[in-house]
Amino acid sequence: MTLEELALDLVRTPSVTGSEEEIADKIERLIRSLKSVKDCLRLSNTIVARVSSPGAPYTIALCGHLDTVPGDEVGERAFVEGGRLVGTGSSDMKGGVAIMLKLLEFPPERFRFNTLFIFYESEEGPYAQNGLHQLFDGGAIKSEDIDLAFFLEPTDCVLHVGCMGIVNASVRFHGVRAHSARPWHGENAIHKAGEALVRLSRLKIPPVNVGGLEFQESMSATMAQGGIAPNIVPDLFEININYRFAPSKSIDEAKRYVEDFFKGEGEVVFGNLQPSGSIVNSNPVLKIFRETVSLPELPKHAYTDVGLFAEHGIEGVNLGPGHTSQAHKKNEYLELEDLRRCYRIYEDFLLN
Repeated sequence: MTLEELALDLVRTPSVTGSEEEIADKIERLIRSLKSVKDCLRLSNTIVARVSSPGAPYTIALCGHLDTVPGDEVGERAFVEGGRLVGTGSSDMKGGVAIMLKLLEFPPERFRFNTLFIFYESEEGPYAQNGLHQLFDGGAIKSEDIDLAFFLEPTDCVLHVGCMGIVNASVRFHGVRAHSARPWHGENAIHKAGEALVRLSRLKIPPVNVGGLEFQESMSATMAQGGIAPNIVPDLFEININYRFAPSKSIDEAKRYVEDFFKGEGEVVFGNLQPSGSIVNSNPVLKIFRETVSLPELPKHAYTDVGLFAEHGIEGVNLGPGHTSQAHKKNEYLELEDLRRCYRIYEDFLLN
């Protein structure tokens, strides 16, 4: 298959988070059919293929998650038209996965580095269920094994360094239940949240400079729940807060920021926490990349698993063909010219 045909085939294969078996089976069969791959490991629906290049001074990893958010544009509803591949996961990030699979077709002696190709499950779900954890926990990959990781997340074909961390927290406002005909007998928990929500809507966090790049933090209310009946003054109102923090902050510092913002107003209960990813500067593999390929470098204004790798002491960057503006959107698409361009970037960098 051509690169474009392979990308379409992957997009047509449904793989919503938690249901990656079909696409993992397809990728494993394809990898095991390649004469260039001698080492292929599968844990659940996560696959690691290793290409060993004789005399290579460094080892890199190319990483791509197999899962997508829920969407309707799969199967025959995914299509190519007007130079675009339209379908769920096309930009985030099956275009990147297609590039990884095409690069695996080259013989080992063509590779400039020892290269791990990591295809993993459950990136779009809860952090604790991310398929990369089992690779570290089981010793399939170790921090000393990898000099630099590339995540083929959507970056519009430019290099994105670092990544934002995430704090999700439930902020609970407590009141006193009463009949809505006599609200003065109670205390409305929804009303108690009003001042905090107004402050949140007006919040403008100054950009944070990290390594000469500006990261824009943000904090948003993303879900709300309260009340049990139209004629009852509610005694509990909960909002989910999603705080995106810069690489200069630790998770503990980010948690304190959220707690301080709602101090004295609501009870903060933390949920999913994901670390930020540090800026890579002096990495020798990145130096080779910069000497080989001239690309703009921007801060990554989203979470990627650069953060998860950073927790294990592995440096990483983001570079993929997908469009940041298309991730998780209905009628998501990928420009095929960007797919080809990003493939050529990796080809120039990886291959002798």
